Amino acid sequence: GVGKTTLAIGLMDVLARNLARQEGDLGVVGVDLDPQSSLTAARLMHAGGQWSPDYIHALETGTRAAHGIIGEYLSGRRPNLMDVIFAGCGHINATHSLFATSFAAWEAERDLLRNNVPSADVSVAVGAFFDDLREKFRYVVVDCPPGQTLYSDGAIKHADMILCPLLPDWLSFWGLDAFEKYLQTMTADCQTPAYWIVNRYRSNAGRDASQTLVLEALEERFKDNADTRIDFIREAGSRGHNPPPIFIPQTVKIDNGIIMDVPLTYTLTRLLGFPESVGMAFNKLAAAVETELGHG
Repeated sequence: GVGKTTLAIGLMDVLARNLARQEGDLGVVGVDLDPQSSLTAARLMHAGGQWSPDYIHALETGTRAAHGIIGEYLSGRRPNLMDVIFAGCGHINATHSLFATSFAAWEAERDLLRNNVPSADVSVAVGAFFDDLREKFRYVVVDCPPGQTLYSDGAIKHADMILCPLLPDWLSFWGLDAFEKYLQTMTADCQTPAYWIVNRYRSNAGRDASQTLVLEALEERFKDNADTRIDFIREAGSRGHNPPPIFIPQTVKIDNGIIMDVPLTYTLTRLLGFPESVGMAFNKLAAAVETELGHG
């Protein structure tokens, strides 16, 4: 895909490492709202790609799944989040925690639509969930599903910052208008800053390569963009002096991971580790996020 889960994993790992000396493992938490469960798979699988029976039961029943937690808030109940969290899921010494999900989230959302639950109510429930997380964690990183869903709408409305991974190709460039209009609609009341971050960047692309031309077109677009909330995420999180954008590089190590008989995100983080160039990019990204959010 475009790299949403890889972005979430790398950001959580670096933020957790940066906070480890100060706060320990509860500084960072991930929330998997994508029914494809890529973030959950990357964090809750054992070596060899095997699920723990406890994890399977918890996710199948929804008792510890993010959509089940949001359902509790919709019902007017405030669950004890520390009873349903999966703690210590990171692969580095400074671990982070996770609110997991499963494919059952698709059905849970369809039930909301079939029962005519107002989208505003879902948004309020997601907001209450996030508010409780803010009280316990310094950083909350949410992996949203692709497209526009009730859960992702609520997450975007109640986020403090939005990161949108973008591939440097013309197909992605042509889709910017529609997605930016969606972001503007979702954040009209709160003016949440939104940033594009280019994924799979090739440092050796030629002058006439499509990537080079697309990035030049993007720079021109953002330079003239009336909505200054939507821009590249840039080094140090500052837009004042036009610092360089942060790009997540494409590497053979990541590309080769997809042919292995386990999910790519699991391969990437548990078996291969991030290549040095990717790690440097995530260090810059974490610094920009920390600066933008005032360190939490």
